[in-house]
Amino acid sequence: AALPPPATLPITCPLPLPTSSPPPRLDLAHAVSLLCGAEGLQRARAVAAADATPLRLETSGGSGEGGDGYLLLGPKQFELSQPSLLARKLTELRGSDRELAAFSASAECALPLEELPLAFPPSYAYREGKGDGTPPDEAGWCDLLASKRCPAWCDRVLMDRTGGALVAASAVTAEYGHEPQPRVLTDHNQVYLAFSVESR
Repeated sequence: AALPPPATLPITCPLPLPTSSPPPRLDLAHAVSLLCGAEGLQRARAVAAADATPLRLETSGGSGEGGDGYLLLGPKQFELSQPSLLARKLTELRGSDRELAAFSASAECALPLEELPLAFPPSYAYREGKGDGTPPDEAGWCDLLASKRCPAWCDRVLMDRTGGALVAASAVTAEYGHEPQPRVLTDHNQVYLAFSVESR
C-alpha cells in the first residue's frame, strides 16, 4: 500500500532527559504476548529467570482456527514453527518497536528525531544463505528469517526537523521502504527513503 503524503511526519520522539540506561530497542514481552497470548507471556516470565533452556510456547492463530504452531524462546533463540504468522500479525508486531525511542535516549542523539511511518517488514534478522535468488513475495520474507532473535526494525532512516521539512516539501510522495534480499547475504535488509528535492 502507498504511504500517506508526507505533509506531516506523525512518528516523532522528543529528546528525553538523560537516563542511566537507555530503554530497550524491542519490547520482547509485547511480541511474545502477541504471538503466544497472555498465558504464554506469563509462562515465559515464570521460567525465564530460572532456566536457560529454550522454552516451547504454543502460538495463537498458528495453523487454522485452533492453531498448533509453537515458538521456541531462549537465549539467542526466537524460532517459530510457522513463520508466516509474523506476516499476518505484522501491523501489531510494529507495536514492539522501541528503536526510535532508544536511540533518542542515547548519548549519540543531540536533537529530536522523526521518521515516516514504518510500512515494511522487519529489517533484521535474516539467515545467511537462505533464498533461491528470486525476490520474495509479500509474505515470503518470513521464510528467510533467522531463528536467533525476534524480528525487529534495526535499520532506519531518521531525520532531524530540517530533514523532515525537506521530505515534507517533496514534489512526489516520499517512499520509505526496504530492499528484500533474493538470496540472503547479510542478516540485515537495506532500507531507503526516496523523495525529491528542488535544486536552486
